[in-house]
Amino acid sequence: MSEPAKPEAPQKPGKVNDGVFWLIVFVIVLVAAGNLVYWQSRAPREIVVPAFNILEQQGAGLFAAHCESCHGEHARGSNSGPTLIHSFYEPNLHGDSTFYDAIRHGAYSHHWNFGDMPAIDGIKEGETAAIVAYVRKLQFANGLRWQ
Repeated sequence: MSEPAKPEAPQKPGKVNDGVFWLIVFVIVLVAAGNLVYWQSRAPREIVVPAFNILEQQGAGLFAAHCESCHGEHARGSNSGPTLIHSFYEPNLHGDSTFYDAIRHGAYSHHWNFGDMPAIDGIKEGETAAIVAYVRKLQFANGLRWQ
């Protein structure tokens, strides 16, 4: 004579079924991957530093004095400000006048979470042109072009 089938034991309270468990694991992995991509995009990267003409050399010195503390050496970015070697700043998206305005009047934070950029005092119009020439040369050397 065969034994009668044992009834299934009820699930213990607090036990998660397999479908919910794997959904939670998937969401955690997805969030972790998204965070990894986000933080890698913000990480300082190797910047190609080209040869500069006289105006760009002047811009490099001015950038080091007025901009580097936030935007990092050769505009690579830092914990205080974004890289300027990013597709957000391609010339067709942010023209030279955007850089002039940011230096003169500051800029609202709209691509990054570093906060608003204050106006930079003490930079003359010709010096702004040198800084912009320097940044554009760095951008071009690192693959940013007019589209």
